[in-house]
Amino acid sequence: MAPKNDTMHKFNELMVRLNRLLSNPSGIDKVLMTTQYTLALLPPSALSSTRSARINIPKLTSLISDIRMFMRLWGLVGIYTWGLSTLSASRPSPIEIAQVFANTCFQICENVAYLSSHGIVRIRKKTEGQLWLWSSRFWMAHVALEFVRLFGGGRRGKGWERALLSNCAYAPLTVHYSVEGGTISPEAIATCGSVAAVIGLQNEWRKTA
Repeated sequence: MAPKNDTMHKFNELMVRLNRLLSNPSGIDKVLMTTQYTLALLPPSALSSTRSARINIPKLTSLISDIRMFMRLWGLVGIYTWGLSTLSASRPSPIEIAQVFANTCFQICENVAYLSSHGIVRIRKKTEGQLWLWSSRFWMAHVALEFVRLFGGGRRGKGWERALLSNCAYAPLTVHYSVEGGTISPEAIATCGSVAAVIGLQNEWRKTA
Protein backbone atom coordinates (compact mmCIF):
# COMPACT_ATOMS: atom_id res chain seq x y z
CA MET A 1 0.00 0.00 0.00
CA ALA A 2 2.94 2.35 0.61
CA PRO A 3 3.80 2.93 -3.08
CA LYS A 4 0.15 3.72 -3.84
CA ASN A 5 -0.06 6.16 -0.93
CA ASP A 6 3.19 7.80 -2.03
CA THR A 7 1.86 8.22 -5.57
CA MET A 8 -1.36 9.73 -4.25
CA HIS A 9 0.60 12.10 -2.02
CA LYS A 10 2.69 13.31 -4.97
CA PHE A 11 -0.45 13.74 -7.07
CA ASN A 12 -2.08 15.79 -4.30
CA GLU A 13 1.02 17.98 -4.03
CA LEU A 14 0.97 18.48 -7.79
CA MET A 15 -2.68 19.56 -7.70
CA VAL A 16 -2.03 21.98 -4.83
CA ARG A 17 0.84 23.60 -6.72
CA LEU A 18 -1.20 23.71 -9.92
CA ASN A 19 -4.01 25.42 -8.05
CA ARG A 20 -1.55 28.02 -6.73
CA LEU A 21 -0.22 28.55 -10.25
CA LEU A 22 -3.71 29.08 -11.66
CA SER A 23 -4.79 31.32 -8.78
CA ASN A 24 -2.78 34.35 -9.88
CA PRO A 25 -2.92 36.33 -13.15
CA SER A 26 0.78 35.91 -13.92
CA GLY A 27 0.58 32.14 -13.54
CA ILE A 28 -2.50 31.92 -15.75
CA ASP A 29 -0.85 34.11 -18.39
CA LYS A 30 2.28 31.94 -18.51
CA VAL A 31 0.20 28.75 -18.85
CA LEU A 32 -1.79 30.33 -21.68
CA MET A 33 1.34 31.74 -23.32
CA THR A 34 3.09 28.36 -23.23
CA THR A 35 0.02 26.67 -24.70
CA GLN A 36 -0.35 29.34 -27.39
CA TYR A 37 3.22 29.17 -28.69
CA THR A 38 3.55 25.39 -28.29
CA LEU A 39 0.50 24.93 -30.50
CA ALA A 40 1.97 27.42 -32.98
CA LEU A 41 5.05 25.18 -33.26
CA LEU A 42 2.99 22.23 -34.51
CA PRO A 43 3.99 21.12 -38.03
CA PRO A 44 1.47 21.33 -40.92
CA SER A 45 0.91 17.56 -40.75
CA ALA A 46 -0.24 17.87 -37.15
CA LEU A 47 -2.53 20.76 -38.06
CA SER A 48 -4.16 18.73 -40.83
CA SER A 49 -4.78 15.84 -38.43
CA THR A 50 -6.37 18.18 -35.88
CA ARG A 51 -8.66 19.56 -38.59
CA SER A 52 -9.89 16.04 -39.27
CA ALA A 53 -10.54 15.77 -35.53
CA ARG A 54 -12.55 19.02 -35.77
CA ILE A 55 -10.06 21.06 -33.71
CA ASN A 56 -9.12 24.40 -35.27
CA ILE A 57 -5.65 25.13 -33.86
CA PRO A 58 -5.20 28.59 -35.48
CA LYS A 59 -8.53 29.75 -34.02
CA LEU A 60 -7.58 28.31 -30.63
CA THR A 61 -4.24 30.16 -30.56
CA SER A 62 -6.01 33.35 -31.66
CA LEU A 63 -8.54 32.92 -28.84
CA ILE A 64 -5.75 32.38 -26.29
CA SER A 65 -4.00 35.53 -27.50
CA ASP A 66 -7.27 37.46 -27.14
CA ILE A 67 -7.81 36.14 -23.61
CA ARG A 68 -4.28 37.16 -22.60
CA MET A 69 -4.86 40.71 -23.87
CA PHE A 70 -8.21 40.88 -22.08
CA MET A 71 -6.48 39.87 -18.84
CA ARG A 72 -3.96 42.68 -19.34
CA LEU A 73 -6.69 45.34 -19.41
CA TRP A 74 -6.10 45.73 -15.67
CA GLY A 75 -2.33 45.82 -16.12
CA LEU A 76 -2.15 49.54 -15.37
CA VAL A 77 -3.02 48.82 -11.73
CA GLY A 78 0.04 46.60 -11.35
CA ILE A 79 2.21 49.09 -13.24
CA TYR A 80 1.01 51.87 -10.93
CA THR A 81 2.00 49.93 -7.80
CA TRP A 82 5.32 49.04 -9.47
CA GLY A 83 5.89 52.75 -10.04
CA LEU A 84 5.05 53.56 -6.41
CA SER A 85 7.49 50.93 -5.19
CA THR A 86 10.20 52.19 -7.54
CA LEU A 87 9.81 55.86 -6.59
CA SER A 88 9.62 55.11 -2.86
CA ALA A 89 13.04 53.45 -2.88
CA SER A 90 15.85 55.36 -1.17
CA ARG A 91 17.71 55.53 -4.48
CA PRO A 92 15.23 55.04 -7.35
CA SER A 93 16.73 53.32 -10.38
CA PRO A 94 16.56 55.53 -13.51
CA ILE A 95 16.34 52.37 -15.63
CA GLU A 96 13.38 51.07 -13.66
CA ILE A 97 11.65 54.46 -13.77
CA ALA A 98 12.05 54.44 -17.56
CA GLN A 99 10.65 50.89 -17.67
CA VAL A 100 7.61 51.93 -15.65
CA PHE A 101 7.00 54.78 -18.11
CA ALA A 102 7.46 52.50 -21.15
CA ASN A 103 5.10 49.88 -19.72
CA THR A 104 2.49 52.52 -18.88
CA CYS A 105 2.52 53.76 -22.47
CA PHE A 106 2.48 50.18 -23.78
CA GLN A 107 -0.54 49.25 -21.69
CA ILE A 108 -2.53 52.36 -22.59
CA CYS A 109 -1.91 51.86 -26.32
CA GLU A 110 -2.71 48.14 -26.18
CA ASN A 111 -5.87 48.63 -24.12
CA VAL A 112 -7.32 51.21 -26.51
CA ALA A 113 -6.34 49.18 -29.60
CA TYR A 114 -7.77 45.98 -28.10
CA LEU A 115 -11.08 47.61 -27.14
CA SER A 116 -11.26 49.19 -30.59
CA SER A 117 -10.71 45.80 -32.26
CA HIS A 118 -13.82 44.56 -30.46
CA GLY A 119 -15.87 47.63 -31.37
CA ILE A 120 -16.03 48.89 -27.79
CA VAL A 121 -13.99 52.04 -28.40
CA ARG A 122 -14.73 53.84 -31.65
CA ILE A 123 -11.61 55.06 -33.39
CA ARG A 124 -10.43 54.88 -37.00
CA LYS A 125 -8.90 51.59 -38.12
CA LYS A 126 -5.76 53.45 -39.13
CA THR A 127 -5.47 54.87 -35.61
CA GLU A 128 -6.04 51.42 -34.14
CA GLY A 129 -3.25 50.03 -36.32
CA GLN A 130 -0.89 52.76 -35.17
CA LEU A 131 -1.75 52.05 -31.54
CA TRP A 132 -0.88 48.37 -32.01
CA LEU A 133 2.48 49.38 -33.49
CA TRP A 134 3.23 51.90 -30.74
CA SER A 135 2.26 49.47 -27.99
CA SER A 136 4.87 47.06 -29.39
CA ARG A 137 7.43 49.86 -29.67
CA PHE A 138 7.01 50.71 -26.01
CA TRP A 139 7.31 46.99 -25.25
CA MET A 140 10.53 47.00 -27.31
CA ALA A 141 11.77 49.95 -25.24
CA HIS A 142 11.14 47.96 -22.06
CA VAL A 143 13.10 44.99 -23.42
CA ALA A 144 15.99 47.26 -24.47
CA LEU A 145 16.04 48.82 -21.00
CA GLU A 146 16.02 45.34 -19.49
CA PHE A 147 19.24 44.56 -21.38
CA VAL A 148 20.76 47.71 -19.90
CA ARG A 149 19.64 46.63 -16.42
CA LEU A 150 20.93 43.08 -16.84
CA PHE A 151 24.34 44.20 -18.07
CA GLY A 152 24.58 47.09 -15.63
CA GLY A 153 26.85 47.21 -12.64
CA GLY A 154 26.43 44.99 -9.62
CA ARG A 155 26.31 41.27 -8.96
CA ARG A 156 24.72 38.87 -11.40
CA GLY A 157 22.55 36.92 -9.02
CA LYS A 158 20.74 33.63 -9.33
CA GLY A 159 18.60 33.41 -12.43
CA TRP A 160 20.54 36.06 -14.36
CA GLU A 161 21.20 33.75 -17.31
CA ARG A 162 17.54 32.73 -17.47
CA ALA A 163 16.44 36.38 -17.38
CA LEU A 164 18.88 37.19 -20.18
CA LEU A 165 17.71 34.25 -22.32
CA SER A 166 14.08 35.26 -21.79
CA ASN A 167 14.83 38.84 -22.80
CA CYS A 168 16.74 37.63 -25.87
CA ALA A 169 13.67 35.61 -26.87
CA TYR A 170 11.34 38.58 -26.42
CA ALA A 171 13.56 41.00 -28.38
CA PRO A 172 12.83 39.67 -31.92
CA LEU A 173 9.11 39.59 -31.12
CA THR A 174 9.09 43.24 -30.08
CA VAL A 175 10.87 44.26 -33.30
CA HIS A 176 8.53 42.10 -35.41
CA TYR A 177 5.36 43.63 -34.00
CA SER A 178 6.77 47.17 -34.07
CA VAL A 179 6.81 47.46 -37.86
CA GLU A 180 4.05 47.04 -40.40
CA GLY A 181 4.20 43.62 -42.01
CA GLY A 182 6.56 42.24 -39.37
CA THR A 183 10.16 41.11 -39.75
CA ILE A 184 10.33 37.39 -38.90
CA SER A 185 8.52 34.22 -39.96
CA PRO A 186 5.64 32.57 -38.05
CA GLU A 187 8.03 29.72 -37.16
CA ALA A 188 10.51 32.18 -35.63
CA ILE A 189 7.70 33.88 -33.72
CA ALA A 190 6.56 30.53 -32.31
CA THR A 191 10.12 29.54 -31.37
CA CYS A 192 10.98 32.81 -29.62
CA GLY A 193 7.60 32.89 -27.91
CA SER A 194 7.98 29.32 -26.69
CA VAL A 195 11.41 30.00 -25.17
CA ALA A 196 10.15 33.06 -23.30
CA ALA A 197 6.95 31.26 -22.27
CA VAL A 198 8.68 28.16 -20.88
CA ILE A 199 11.14 30.25 -18.85
CA GLY A 200 8.28 32.36 -17.51
CA LEU A 201 6.23 29.27 -16.66
CA GLN A 202 9.17 27.66 -14.86
CA ASN A 203 9.66 30.83 -12.81
CA GLU A 204 5.99 30.88 -11.84
CA TRP A 205 6.02 27.16 -11.03
CA ARG A 206 8.94 27.62 -8.63
CA LYS A 207 6.91 30.18 -6.70
CA THR A 208 4.26 27.54 -5.93
CA ALA A 209 6.65 25.31 -3.96
